[in-house]
Formats: sequence, C-alpha cells, structure tokens
Amino acid sequence: MEKVGRNDLCPCGSGKKYKKCCGESNVISIESLLDKELRDLQVDIIDFAVNTYEEEMNNFLAQRLSELFIPEEALEMFHFFTVSWYITSIEIEGKTILEQYIDKNSYKWTRRRIKDILLSWKKTKPIIAIVQDQNESKLLTLEDIFTNDIYKVKVLDDDHPVETDGIVIGTILPVNEFFVFFTSFIDLPANLTNRVKEAVFQLLEDNEETNPTHYLNKNYPEALNLFVFGPEPTMEDLEWISPKHYDVAHGFKDYMANSHDEIIIKLGTYLWHQYCSKRNPKIVKTGIYIAALIYLIDQLIPFGGWMTRNQLAEEFDISSSSLSAKYKDIEKTLKDEIEDLEEKLNNIDFEEIFDDTSVNDDEDLFYENDEDLSNNHSHTSISTERELFRLESDLQNQKFESLDEVNLFLNQRINNSHTSKKALSDKVKAQELLYDAYESSSEIQKKQLAKKALELYPNSPDAYIIYADFEFNPQKEEELLLKAIEAGEKDLGEKFIGENIGDFWGIVRTRPYMRAKFKYAELLRDTDRLVEAIKQYEELLELNQHDNQGVRYELLTALMERGLFKEAEALLNKFNESMTANGTYNRVLIEFFQNGVTSKVKLLLQNAKQQNPFVPDYLLGKKNIPLFLPNDYQLGEKSEAIIYADQHIEFWESASELMDLLKKTR
Repeated sequence: MEKVGRNDLCPCGSGKKYKKCCGESNVISIESLLDKELRDLQVDIIDFAVNTYEEEMNNFLAQRLSELFIPEEALEMFHFFTVSWYITSIEIEGKTILEQYIDKNSYKWTRRRIKDILLSWKKTKPIIAIVQDQNESKLLTLEDIFTNDIYKVKVLDDDHPVETDGIVIGTILPVNEFFVFFTSFIDLPANLTNRVKEAVFQLLEDNEETNPTHYLNKNYPEALNLFVFGPEPTMEDLEWISPKHYDVAHGFKDYMANSHDEIIIKLGTYLWHQYCSKRNPKIVKTGIYIAALIYLIDQLIPFGGWMTRNQLAEEFDISSSSLSAKYKDIEKTLKDEIEDLEEKLNNIDFEEIFDDTSVNDDEDLFYENDEDLSNNHSHTSISTERELFRLESDLQNQKFESLDEVNLFLNQRINNSHTSKKALSDKVKAQELLYDAYESSSEIQKKQLAKKALELYPNSPDAYIIYADFEFNPQKEEELLLKAIEAGEKDLGEKFIGENIGDFWGIVRTRPYMRAKFKYAELLRDTDRLVEAIKQYEELLELNQHDNQGVRYELLTALMERGLFKEAEALLNKFNESMTANGTYNRVLIEFFQNGVTSKVKLLLQNAKQQNPFVPDYLLGKKNIPLFLPNDYQLGEKSEAIIYADQHIEFWESASELMDLLKKTR
C-alpha cells in the first residue's frame, strides 16, 4: 500500500490535503493518547504514595490542616489538593515522594517520550499565577505572581473552564515545551484576582518571608486556604448605608484593637452592620454608638464585664442614660442574632478549654497559645503565688514560741478559721491589686490596677512590668523595666539582698524583683545586647541558686550564641541535665562546635537519642514544630522534643556536618 504524504490529497475523496483532513484526526488521537498516559502516570504516582507513605502523609496533613480550622465539609477537598503538594514538595528521608517514585518506577514506562517526561518531573513546583491568555486547545498562558515568569500550561481536565485574568493555584509539571497540572488546580474569577494576590503577599509579609517560592513550597495549605474560602472581607468591603455608620465601626475597631482579639472586633463589626441594616440610625454623635457597641460586646463575650456603663460614659464624654438607651435599642434590634450567638457560646465548655490537663501529648500541632490556654497556666501560677504571699505576710505578723503554735496557725489558716487582725499595709494592698492585674484579660484594667498600685506603694516592680508588657517602643520598655528593677531594690533594701543571696524566689516578696530582672535580660537579648543579657542571667542565678525561673536554659543558649562553649559546658555540669533533652542534645552541640565530628560527638548523640528519640524528626524538619508550643512537657516525650527543637534549631541548622550525622544515625 502506497504511503500517503501529509501534503497529498486525502484518499477519502474530500479534496482536502491529508494533513488537514484524516491526518489531522490522527494527530489529535496521538495528543489524546499522550494526555491519557500523563493522567495514568499521575494516578500511578498517587497509588505509590498512598501504598508506601499513607500513614506519614495522613498524620502530617492532619496536623497542618488542624491549624487552619477547615470546616468539616471542606476537609475532603482540602486533603485532595494538599496530597498533591505533599507528594511533590515534602521530603521524606531527603527526597520527595515524587522523586522516590521516579527513582524506583521509571523503568515501568517503556515509551521513551513518557520516560523522559517523568524524569523531568523532579523539577516540579507549586505556583500561583494569573491567566494571561488561553486557546481552544485548553492551553493556558500563566504569569507567576512572584517571579513574573510565563508558563504554557495544558489543562488535562475535560471540564474545567478557566476565566482569563483569573488567578490559579496548583502544582505544575514540565512536559517538553509546555506544562501540566499535577492532579488538578483551583482557579478564581478575575474580579477576585487583585484581592487574592494582595492577601498572598500579606501572608509573606506577616511571616517575614523574603523568598516567595520557598514560602509557597513550605506553606502551600495556607495559600490554598485563600483560594478555597477567599480573602476575608474587611470593614471597607461591607456596604454601609451612611458614612457615619462606617465611622462608628472604625471607632469601635480603634478602641478595641489594643485589648481584644481580632475575632472579637469582627464580631462587634458584624453586629453593628446588622443593626445599621435593620435600623439605619441617623447619627449625630458617633461616641454614643461606639460606647454602646463596646458595652454590648463586653456583656456578650465570655470573661467580659470589665467596664461599667458609668466608666464608658465618662470616657466618651456622654451621659450614662444616653449610653443605656442606645445599648438597649441595639440589644432589642439584634435580639435574634444575640440569642443565636449566646446559644453557640453556651455549647462551649470553657472549663475544658482552659484546663491544662486536657491537652494530649499526641496532639503535636495544636498546643495552647499564649493568649488562650497558656494564660490560664499563668493565672494558676499567680494564684498560687498570691496565696504564698498572703501566708508570708501573715507569718511576719506572728510571734511563735513553739513549733506547735506554728502548726496550729497553719491548720487554722488552711481551714479558713484564721483571719489577720492587723490592717493591711499599703505595700500588701498594692501587691494584691497587681495580682488582680495579672489575672485580668483586659489591657485597660491591667493598667488601671497598676496605676492604683503605684499610688499606694511606688516601689512595686510588677506595676512597671505590666506597663512594659504593653509598650511597643523598645526604648520606653527598657526604661520601664529599669524602673521595675530600681523599685525592687528599694523595696527589698541592700541589707536584705546581701543577707539572702542564693535563696531568692523561695522568699515570695523577692519574686516581682526577679521577674523584672528576667524580663530585662530578655529585652537585652532581643535587642542584640548579649553580653549585658548574660550578666543579668548570671546575677539571677546568683540570687536564686535553685533556678525556679529556668534562667539556666536562657543563659546556656546565650553563651552558645557568644561562642563561650566551655562556660556553657560548665553550666550544664552545675545543673544535672543528664536526663533532659536540653542537657543531652546541647552536650552534642558543645562538643561539635569545639572539636567537630568526633567519636565523642557520635557517642553523645547516641545517648541523646536514647533520652528523647523524638527530637531528630523536629530538627530535620520531618515533623513541623507546631505554631502553639506546649505549656509544659514530660521528659523523653514529644512535648519536650518540640520545646527543645524550637529553642535550638538554629544551632543545629548552622552545623551542616552535624545535621548530616543526625540523618545517617536515625
């Protein structure tokens, strides 16, 4: 049979050239065959990942997705897209699953073209891009929002229309002169492109990330979250009937910004917007409505009730009766919304949320945050200290002649049958106010109580500490902490300090002074004054040889940062840390930085891994250090490993030879 050339007349009798007739369908069928093989290849990669690493993949993704609070109905979709990311971006034993598949299974694909394509997939990467153009063959022209690089990407999905000027997120794989998406992609219409792009760059800024490609590779789920749920609407996005309505919302936000979480501000803004939509109030003085909204939110939220109507009225220069009238009108208008909110709040077990003992050691990724659960831990410590302070104050007023009298006094106090007959001193009253301040959740109330304490007793270190906690200017914060230290020295007196060196902290009245010095040392360290910080840490250890504050851990890392490894080793020897990750793993670091990879380093590393086998995974990045760290830990458990890795990972990452040894000896 004679071979038909592409430029010959088609033998079908159509009168067209073969390449424009039956020859064209042959080309199409070849392209379709390639598309099918690319789909089959991707399916095989996913099967390999599931069969080989299903447990590791599911555990990792469950942890990451728990950070994002994904609604249950969206979890399946999120899991699908993050599986693609995990396979192509997350390394297991030094290679991604895709790289491992290529190394182990490329022989299965006999067609040379498919095999070459597969080998090129080691260069895959996630991408966020704008659709510049598209043609009838489903070939998209994409522009990377970070690099402005242009990619030609073919859509293998039969039914996935895309809008030009829209924005897409996915993982792309090279296929000769173009690319394809791995599994699939998510796209948003053109009207959302700019907002999503701005939100992505805001993510980078919030995380202080200068390498966008690296950030997307490591934090793909966070970016994916923007595409699935869209950027959060801002106050400006809401439709306000009157500019005055917006002014009230903005005034409410400004007032609440320093003392409440963003979620509380959003709740208030939502309720105010609902009220405006229903009532369209004609506003003359915005202050009345701002105060009424603040009071409404304070009554609604758990642990509120910190501001009275009279206080708010005085602050906004309005009458209490006017505020009360507006508050009642808002409350009445929003009756349904408020009842719905209260029902949801009533279903939340806040005691369980704020119970430290309810945290499971296996919940690696979602430990308590400093503004949420760790505050409860702090409150417990302060409550205990308050009781010890009262006991110490009472004991100072007693004159015991025998041990039996001491025991009788303590038993009466435990049974609440003893009350001090002596009037409280201004110093004791001031410290009681400061304990109240520490247990308050309101910045305004904390500052008010601190102010009252200083009026009663000027030498109150905790008052200056509280002011410093809310100071954003480092110079002013330092001035306040120095005042706290000075106040503590005046309160205790030179003679008392000299007589009790070594036993501080055990004497409760010394604790505010010790807190001030510790916070000052932290500030010095944060502002790169390491030598001065070390001096403060050493003074704290001299004052309190038992180190109830954990100063030795901060001092150890400070000494290591300064390269003072012999001093660091001496500190470890002083405190018995042979059973802790801090002691065992830091001995490895100290030996390595002094002598390199030696037989001693290998022995110390082996000993460290026996003490806590979970640390290497966090140092090597096989497990992510969670956003919220545990409040406390158990020796040899994951909780200890997380805290150690978080505080020391930079030392390990700076020692490439040691990290290589850590990988080899796992």
